Amino acid sequence: MIGHMRDHVAVNLSTESLLENKKRTKSLRRQWNELSRCQKSIFCTIAFILFTFLYVLCRGETKITPNLHEISADTLKNIGNDPREAEQGFNEVVNENQVLEEPAGVEVVNSGQKDQVLGPPRVEPKFTEYREARDWVDKHLHFNINRDVNLFEVTIRILGGLLSIYHLSKDEMFLTKAIELGDRLLPCFESDSGIPFSDINLSTKRAHAPKWSPDSSTSEVTTIQLEFRDLSGATGDPKYENAVDKVSRHIHKLEKMDGLVPIFINANSGQFRSYATITLGARGDSYYEYLLKQWVQTGKAIDL
Repeated sequence: MIGHMRDHVAVNLSTESLLENKKRTKSLRRQWNELSRCQKSIFCTIAFILFTFLYVLCRGETKITPNLHEISADTLKNIGNDPREAEQGFNEVVNENQVLEEPAGVEVVNSGQKDQVLGPPRVEPKFTEYREARDWVDKHLHFNINRDVNLFEVTIRILGGLLSIYHLSKDEMFLTKAIELGDRLLPCFESDSGIPFSDINLSTKRAHAPKWSPDSSTSEVTTIQLEFRDLSGATGDPKYENAVDKVSRHIHKLEKMDGLVPIFINANSGQFRSYATITLGARGDSYYEYLLKQWVQTGKAIDL
């Protein structure tokens, strides 16, 4: 009797288990069918994203080694293809001998750098654009212009551009132009403190503070050292490096706030503006950037 009951109980348990499995299966299916179309779409989207992520992860990275020279050539040659187009000016037509009135001369100098970089270094360039830009600079780029220009902008764009092309091409014409421009910019440093004025008339060589402020921007007076130091290296004349080195050493001695500097400095007093903003943004940013660049340029030997 007891054994019979045990057999009966065992059979009943097995039957209940099968029924529960069937109910569970029907329940999951029923739950899916009860979902709205929106809920089903969300679920499928998540599943697809997860599958795609796992597929990419398992597939591994595909290394692509593009021909950087070809990419650079195709891309850069389409930027200002004809330097003579820039000569016509961006906002107005300018006289070809007054290159600094508009971005024309800047574009031609930049075009020369572009073509020289893309061509074989120190070999006659293959690009017609380079030869045209070179001839334009030789015949039309003059700096005896009765107009105020910004020391910082002209230094990093024109002086730096001429020196870059010279180093790539070894064409003495570019160095001669760089020397002429450097000499016309030097009067900016003839202030009482040695801190340069921001603006200068390239014809009269009279330097002065900007019309909108009595002070120079800190970032501007500390971002011209590379070009002037390089000009001294190329010519063997230390006067260019001495001028900018004096600026760096003077600022290095000034009191700062945890190494941070105000964004304006007076050329005559050589002092930061007492109420000037301290920021890593405009008019202050490149001061910090060029501390490292100058250190590297000088062989990591000068602590500024």
